[in-house]
Amino acid sequence: MLLLALGFNALYLTRRAMLKYVASAFDPLGLLLPWLIKGRMLFQKATAEKAFRWDQDVPTDVEAEWQHWISDMESQSALAFPRCVIESRFDDAYHECHVFCDASMAAYSTCVYLRCVNSIGEISSQLIVAKAHVAPIRQMTIPRLELQAAQKAVLIAAVVKRGMGLHSFGLTP
Repeated sequence: MLLLALGFNALYLTRRAMLKYVASAFDPLGLLLPWLIKGRMLFQKATAEKAFRWDQDVPTDVEAEWQHWISDMESQSALAFPRCVIESRFDDAYHECHVFCDASMAAYSTCVYLRCVNSIGEISSQLIVAKAHVAPIRQMTIPRLELQAAQKAVLIAAVVKRGMGLHSFGLTP
């Protein structure tokens, strides 16, 4: 189940209100990460200014971006994700897990997909789990962030392998 406290209605946009909203997301599989990571980056941008206190209004440029992000999140409230990872017509299928990771100066992430090919050649691909993190405020190089993403990919791949009872698990760069 995916939950996000929609209807953001803080009278004044403060860092405390931003954190409360971003932290209210319950998305253990990472299906909402393409939207949630933007909110996390905006919160980081608001906290980068040390002069502001938790209950002071954030700068107007951050507030404008935040309001745009909130309206985008509310328009996505009707999203539905199929959670059946392996459909019945793929019970006899060949299964492959594919792990992807990437990084930029803003964030790094990883995701795991399950690809199934059944006996008549039908193919199904399903996102199993995704994780993303905002890059630290202290600048890191892209290769360092790529290593962070690769480390997260290996950890998540091990969890998926154990959870699905897979015996072999190839990681492709």
